Amino acid sequence: MWGAQNFNCQLVIYRNGQYELLPESAFQEILLVDKEIHSKKLIRQKIQDKARPLYRGILLQISPNTRNNILNSKVIRKFRHFLKPKTTAIENQVFNPKGSHLLILDLFFDVDHADYIIELAKNKKINLTFFSCDLIPINHQEFCSFDLAFYFKKFVEIAKFSNNLWSISNTTKKELDAYVGNSTYLSQSAYKWLPPSIYSLCEHNLPFEIFEEKNYLLFVSSFEPRKNHVGFFQAIRNLRKMGVDVPKIILVGGNAWDDDPITRGILDLQSEGFDLVKLTNIDECCVGKLYENALLSVYPSFFEGFGLPIVESLSLGIPVLTSNIGSTGELLKLPGTLGFSLEDPNDLTKQLSSFLTDKELQQKLRKDAVTGRNELGTWAEYATELYAFATRE
Repeated sequence: MWGAQNFNCQLVIYRNGQYELLPESAFQEILLVDKEIHSKKLIRQKIQDKARPLYRGILLQISPNTRNNILNSKVIRKFRHFLKPKTTAIENQVFNPKGSHLLILDLFFDVDHADYIIELAKNKKINLTFFSCDLIPINHQEFCSFDLAFYFKKFVEIAKFSNNLWSISNTTKKELDAYVGNSTYLSQSAYKWLPPSIYSLCEHNLPFEIFEEKNYLLFVSSFEPRKNHVGFFQAIRNLRKMGVDVPKIILVGGNAWDDDPITRGILDLQSEGFDLVKLTNIDECCVGKLYENALLSVYPSFFEGFGLPIVESLSLGIPVLTSNIGSTGELLKLPGTLGFSLEDPNDLTKQLSSFLTDKELQQKLRKDAVTGRNELGTWAEYATELYAFATRE
């Protein structure tokens, strides 16, 4: 959006202990999908899928202090670097950050890079704006891999040296305010919900030949423990025992850490006769089409910094069932949403049963989701507000 609106922005990359300025074409090139590069990413993903369980298994056999030393060792850093997407080695102009507004947009797990940013902020060479994700790796480490929790603390340390914090939910804002404390650097903290993703028109035939009617439940999420797939699986088993007709279920997402219980759960449900499909590595446009043709989108997560699938579903006029805590609980004020209590082990089953057996409720939630789209905002509005916030003196 910033590139399209001709805002005064530049993209930089951290390499060789400094920032390098990317060419102006990077704004356009970053949005293009190169099929050859995409194929290489899939190969790298397969390597990651094989290497990560072995890597985690070895770390779990070692004491915490020894693990910390190993994770900071040159050998392990090189191994982690190998598993990361590679950057094309080109000659870029060295970027002088003095006096600039630096916006940190996304997660990275490079200790040297984090230390570099903190040093710049300490010496007042930059005005730093930190765009925050959730603090789950710190506050709920049982739902994160060990190495993510370890490196995340260094990453979030940047927040303590920021001039501005831009949060993606009020829940995240409160967590960040508590984490930062009485920082002498922090001058302002704000939050604004993320707008939904923009899905391009999908012209693929598969996997939609059998999914065109609105007769399936859709669960879009990475396959990791905190997304509560296992709880959802138990709920649909309960529905069958109650005599409720369970429709087709489509799970969309990517594999993640500790996904063995989810994989086993899917196989068990399929063997029990449930009509359940798992889709991975599909194009983004296909995800949008799956939303459009769903009966209901479910997102029963334990903890979220935001919950993007909720607004994605609503933006396409599809109601959502989600948990009533944290940021997902905040989103329940939007039309077209249905909440359940994580404190009541039977409430997810109850709310699913109510939706599936009550045609009037289905029609009402669908109508609400369609009429409430305007409350979600647009990326153009979001980009303009974030730019003004990040460049304030």
